[in-house]
Amino acid sequence: MSTVCDWINCCHDKLVKDSSFAALVGGNVLQFEPTIDDRFDIVCYGDKVNMIFDEDKRLKFFIAEYPLDECLTKLLSSEEIVLGRGMDKSGIVSSYGEPDKSAGSRKLPGLVKNGWIQYNLKDGMKLTFSLSHADPNSVVDVRVSVG
Repeated sequence: MSTVCDWINCCHDKLVKDSSFAALVGGNVLQFEPTIDDRFDIVCYGDKVNMIFDEDKRLKFFIAEYPLDECLTKLLSSEEIVLGRGMDKSGIVSSYGEPDKSAGSRKLPGLVKNGWIQYNLKDGMKLTFSLSHADPNSVVDVRVSVG
């Protein structure tokens, strides 16, 4: 079974031939978002997953809503990414060490931005945990990205 780390930076045309990717995406197709940086998105898996592709249709971001079920945990897990159920910020820091980058939540006019902690992985990939603005120890999503 392939994982999200295998998919990052791959072209959509190649990914649709991968059985793990095809099973996750189901019948969902790329949607073009010209108002948001000329990108393509696939929202799937009951709206729990958002994949963002660049203009060349390469997967740049994989965002999974937390908590993760068994399927998403398997897809996100790799040698570098070890995820468990019930992870919170203190558990993540205990497992991964201090983050390479972090930011606290912010209030902007009409919007509250979640905080996050980020870890650098091999091949320029990044693992980011978004943290709830209401409870900065609670994870709201897990992101794998490149670029």
